[in-house]
Amino acid sequence: MQFPDRKYPAFRARRMRRSAFSRSLMRENRLCAADF
Repeated sequence: MQFPDRKYPAFRARRMRRSAFSRSLMRENRLCAADF
């Protein structure tokens, strides 16, 4: 799993990790990140 730290703020990543539905968000964000 490759997560671009430059485009993903630390505070946002922390909130996603705490979120129980982080997996679904990560999947959607991963697709968006690939699009960028």
